[in-house]
Amino acid sequence: MGLSASSERRILWSRSCMLVSCCAILCAAGLAGQGVGGPGTASGPTAHTGQGAIEGTVVNEATREVVRGAQIVVGSEAGVPPTLTDANGHFAFRNLAPGTYFLVAQHPEFPLITTGLAASHPLTVTLMPDEQQRGLVIPLAPGGSITGRILNEDGKPVSGCSAQALQHAPGQSGGALYGAHSGTSDGRGEYRIPGLAKGRYYVAVQCAGAIPVARHAAPPAAPPAIQRGADREAPKQKYAMEFYPDSPEFAAAARLMVEAGANVGGIDFHLRPTSTVTIRGRLTGDPEALVRNLHVMLEPRDAALTSLLHYPATVDARTGVFHIESVPAGAYTLVATAHDPGHSYQAKELVDIGPGSVAPAPMELPMIPGSVFSGSVEVEGQTAPENLRIALIPLDAENAGPSPDAKVEKDGTFSISGILPGRWRLEVGSANGYLKSLSVGGQEVSAFAFMVVPGAGGEMRIVMGTKMAQLEGSVEGIRPEDAGGAWLVLAPEDANIVAVGSLRNASADRAGRFHMSGLAPGRYRLYALTSAAAWTALRQNPRVLQVIAPRGKSVDLAAGGRATVQVNVMPVEELTQALQEIE
Repeated sequence: MGLSASSERRILWSRSCMLVSCCAILCAAGLAGQGVGGPGTASGPTAHTGQGAIEGTVVNEATREVVRGAQIVVGSEAGVPPTLTDANGHFAFRNLAPGTYFLVAQHPEFPLITTGLAASHPLTVTLMPDEQQRGLVIPLAPGGSITGRILNEDGKPVSGCSAQALQHAPGQSGGALYGAHSGTSDGRGEYRIPGLAKGRYYVAVQCAGAIPVARHAAPPAAPPAIQRGADREAPKQKYAMEFYPDSPEFAAAARLMVEAGANVGGIDFHLRPTSTVTIRGRLTGDPEALVRNLHVMLEPRDAALTSLLHYPATVDARTGVFHIESVPAGAYTLVATAHDPGHSYQAKELVDIGPGSVAPAPMELPMIPGSVFSGSVEVEGQTAPENLRIALIPLDAENAGPSPDAKVEKDGTFSISGILPGRWRLEVGSANGYLKSLSVGGQEVSAFAFMVVPGAGGEMRIVMGTKMAQLEGSVEGIRPEDAGGAWLVLAPEDANIVAVGSLRNASADRAGRFHMSGLAPGRYRLYALTSAAAWTALRQNPRVLQVIAPRGKSVDLAAGGRATVQVNVMPVEELTQALQEIE
């Protein structure tokens, strides 16, 4: 149970890469393959293309002390190698050509802030020919921590429990919690969660293993779990996951503010044992499902907990018989899936376990094969390109696995199989243009979120449009202190499209002018933000668009058309208030 290793690696990778992604947005040149130069000064032949220079110091944001050994990574078209700060926290890049450079400072003791308006972003420096920019300061926020004790119902310490600092991230199926940092309680029940970037966190505790309950001990207030059959199952108890302050429900959890370099102490837990049951059953239906990478999992129905709680089943692949031990009270979905290329199977069952209730009767789950769709891809004004592939991306967590895909033949036809019941998104690769329409079984649906019901199948028709639109205009209200100018964000008014991350962005020049091309026709809202940090915060939580919609400029883009608009900058204070409102 707890955050799976694969989930944790995926979350850590996506969050740690966010700053580099921002560099990629700001600068087309990649940073891959660059080595680390000597302390203090960039070296290498690619840096010697002019007489410009950038010099500065990296400091501790909390103490203002210099930070030695910080790596400075530069994004630019010139391909400048990174460097390290010296003993005085100083860095220098010399022999630079004119242009725009994006500087990122990194150090192991200073975790990157990856969420909200406080998220770390590159320092933007624009050099004129032979210009020398010195005295730059890059602050790094030191990591904070959370400490406390984990005690049982008698006030005695509980060792070996995992305390996790959690943050909330919006998702396709609702917001989810993820935990990149944790600490384990020692013999005194004390734990410490270090290395936290400045931000707000929930804290949850999970303890592995059952609590032994003697047969002669007095039973709990509610009936213990029993096994169906001749032999009575020994009652079992465990400490279920709890959120601070002492609540099994995420809705009642408190959110803690951790400042840079500070410790939030006294976050104590007082655990109470709860009875558990064993879930038993058998998989039926197509026996082929039992030999195709079979997984049976009990998952919480609360989408916020799906990355934290997993109860995997032990399955006999010969008979399909499974069991899941030590399951506490809660509302769950039992999901069985089997995948391999071209074949998918699924079974679902809702499972509700009340406090102290007996084990549910053994259940049978029929494994249903995924649907098969045949169809065609039409591209307006031309034939379908060669080597075109389509893929269906699952929007429901229980359908996670290899995405069904298919090659489009020269005549534009295809057949795609293994589509399980649930919500899906269509992707068409290597095609110039945009998804104009999609029909499934003769019904027009959104390509960005459509439902496949059990037993579905039939015809799928995809039409690609090629007449892209353009948008240009100007931004009003850019203040002199907004050195980075303004960032434009174009958001579709269709909430389903926004949910899959199809926000487009561009930057305005110093005169406030901007231009966007390659846009799909449709209805949009255009927003002007004051910084890349504001753009990142909006991209991380697109639900905020519902709050700030009145501040956006409505834009209608016709196929092959060009629109010109004027938009006012949104003050950062308004975006901050909107983010707090939805949180």
